[in-house]
Amino acid sequence: MAILPVARENFPMSKATAAGMIPMQPLCDNYEIFYREEVVYAQRAEMTLHLQILCPIGAGEALPLILYIPGSAFHWQNVKERVPQLACLAQRGFVVAALQYRGSEDAPFPSQTLDAKAGIRFMKRHATEYGIDPDKIVTMGDSSGGHTAMMATFTCGIPAHGRGI
Repeated sequence: MAILPVARENFPMSKATAAGMIPMQPLCDNYEIFYREEVVYAQRAEMTLHLQILCPIGAGEALPLILYIPGSAFHWQNVKERVPQLACLAQRGFVVAALQYRGSEDAPFPSQTLDAKAGIRFMKRHATEYGIDPDKIVTMGDSSGGHTAMMATFTCGIPAHGRGI
């Protein structure tokens, strides 16, 4: 299979949508990025949990947030490993927060979902500080991170054992 030499600016934009979906367009392209490393978002008995936050500089208005949850087979994650790829999203006008969550060896399910939801709450509480629009949040992840992102999104407002998941 040959690699096609397609520049980013010539890559076709998808017009696909789903019922109830609100497309979020970046404000502009090629922002400079401020990287906030190891931001503590939660303290658990097992560990301190961190976010890696990439904020576009000079947007002038609140931006959508992408909460990225890395895959790891539900074990320890190397969250910083994806920062270069996530910077491409931040350059397009999104605030990106990469979430560390407890692995299954540290805490059983649904701890990973609870950690993701805690990360969302943290980012909403600090929306002004990080320049995000708290009404425009997307969760995404790969592998076990995708599962965790889905669970955090689909359980919005559903209580778990009286703790609120």
